Amino acid sequence: MDAGDRFERVRAAIEQIGPADHVCTLYEKREEEVAIAVSYIRAGLDRGELCVCVVDDGGERILGALAFEGVDIGTEMRKGRLVIFERPLAQGLETRDMLGKIEEFAIESRNAGRAGFRVVGEMSWSLDGDMTALAEFEARLNLNRVWERHACAGLCQFDVRRFPPETLREMIMLHPLVVIGDRICRNPYYVAPEQYLSPDRALHEADWMMSNLERLQQSEDSLRASQERYRALSRRLLEQQERERAALARDCTTSSGSRSSLSS
Repeated sequence: MDAGDRFERVRAAIEQIGPADHVCTLYEKREEEVAIAVSYIRAGLDRGELCVCVVDDGGERILGALAFEGVDIGTEMRKGRLVIFERPLAQGLETRDMLGKIEEFAIESRNAGRAGFRVVGEMSWSLDGDMTALAEFEARLNLNRVWERHACAGLCQFDVRRFPPETLREMIMLHPLVVIGDRICRNPYYVAPEQYLSPDRALHEADWMMSNLERLQQSEDSLRASQERYRALSRRLLEQQERERAALARDCTTSSGSRSSLSS
């Protein structure tokens, strides 16, 4: 698959993100981050949603890419359908404050009669803050059911070159959906916010891991059973077709024999 085909498949996958989805993607190249953000924003603008883009220092790149895609940036921003929200920490907003800010955007979108609301965050802006606070923020978005209550979507992007591995591990655990390559995958490592924020979380991690393993095995068993049913059905269909061909061949032989007798 060439780069163009892969990009189109990534775009198609990102465009499927909808209301109540909370997704994360880990990227290594700025072009990848911009391409995913632009696909996500374009899909929202096409649906008449309020689109908020939280950035560290990539706002100009995203605006440039949107303009290249044919988006009238000035009109969309003037009408309040597109908001570029830069450097929250520089504006005095701690990570925990972003929860309230997202709620405000969601309520503003509903009051304005928008078709919906979506936010994409390039999360490097949070690196100057407390990573524990970042994890709590992500968990509380889920705990407070922000996505479900407001029927909005959230996409968090993490630069693997800048975030420590332990933080990336935590971020994967806190997002129900993860972009892997050109696919959006349901995350088997996702931890429910009640469990993640529990003060005795460490005591229950083994139980959580065992439960996840059990669910994965059940899914695998279900898939295997479906495959067996499909193979059995295919065998029966082939056997039926073989019987019908044999019966047709017998009929043809009988008819041929009858015509030979009459000729004699």
